[in-house]
Amino acid sequence: PQYNHQVSKTEKKITGDKGEDLVAKLLEKRGHKIISRNFWKPWGEIDIISEENGILHFTEVKTVTVKNDSGDFSAEDNVHKEKRGRLSKIVETYLENNHLLDRDFQIDVAAVTINQNTGDTKIEMIEDIDLS
Repeated sequence: PQYNHQVSKTEKKITGDKGEDLVAKLLEKRGHKIISRNFWKPWGEIDIISEENGILHFTEVKTVTVKNDSGDFSAEDNVHKEKRGRLSKIVETYLENNHLLDRDFQIDVAAVTINQNTGDTKIEMIEDIDLS
């Protein structure tokens, strides 16, 4: 017998994908060329890899939904020590795999807040974060 293993996307995944799409569009508006999305290895993933003015940008996207505008969300709070370690390793892997170890790069975090009631979105970019 054949089995249908189609799995529906979870709300978290749908929200995350929406946030990544919004950030990719914002980066393109700012002059970035999107090189790759969801670069994945067993030890980590980077959401968006782009290039602007010869600098590679590795962007981690954190998306949350809120019911009102009262709560502030800090993306950096969600990039804890373990996550920074995985980000560092996945960036290094990408650079090695693509023979780009001599390239200038930076790691950015995009905090996306989606208001469930109004559909309004807010994107806060935290650029060139320190992974140490």
